[in-house]
Amino acid sequence: MSLQNDPKSSTGFSFQAFANDLIGKVGNKIGYFHDRWQDERLYEDWADYEKAMREIEELQEFEIVKVSKRPFGVTIKYGDWLLTLYATKRYVSWKAKIGSSQIKQ
Repeated sequence: MSLQNDPKSSTGFSFQAFANDLIGKVGNKIGYFHDRWQDERLYEDWADYEKAMREIEELQEFEIVKVSKRPFGVTIKYGDWLLTLYATKRYVSWKAKIGSSQIKQ
């Protein structure tokens, strides 16, 4: 897929490579929180999970826009992009949006 709106495309930067790298770094953590939430959601406070996900070390350099239960994950702002790193019971992945364009891994 072409990434014409990539905020750093003139430098040879690939947004897809960036997103894949980031999900590689934090995917296990988001997956862990997802699995734990599925097991403990009846008696745990969502605010504790939201706080823990906002504190994931590798995400501290980004503006965290949202932490959500559905899809279970974290949305960060990167340039003009919104990047959602999310987990399901089967996998972790990402999806990104800029304006009306959306891409998925």
